[in-house]
Amino acid sequence: MNKNSLKNTLLAVSAGAILGWSGHLLAADNSAAAMNDYMGSMKRMDAGMKTAMDTMHKDMKASADHHFVTMMIPHHAGAVDMAKIELKYGSDPQLRKMAQMIVSGQSKEINDLKNWQKAHPVK
Repeated sequence: MNKNSLKNTLLAVSAGAILGWSGHLLAADNSAAAMNDYMGSMKRMDAGMKTAMDTMHKDMKASADHHFVTMMIPHHAGAVDMAKIELKYGSDPQLRKMAQMIVSGQSKEINDLKNWQKAHPVK
């Protein structure tokens, strides 16, 4: 084996060991994957809130109650989305319990808000 081949082999083995080790750390706590999911969640919530605001501006006959419901649905949906990410990646038992309560409670509230919308159309 010549000197360059040995050097390239050692570099490849070292890089593999470093990448494997850092990958092991990432797999252990998933912080980068969780961060990516949180960023996606925030983008979805922002888009939902923008749509809700656009709806409010188009419908000037809507009451404060209608506006409240229109804005709360994407707000709660964002909270549910974030809580699901905690359940996917988080390990703290107290936070996981809180996240499960958010998913359960706010999912029900979203349904209640949607039912209110159906029962109270803007006139």
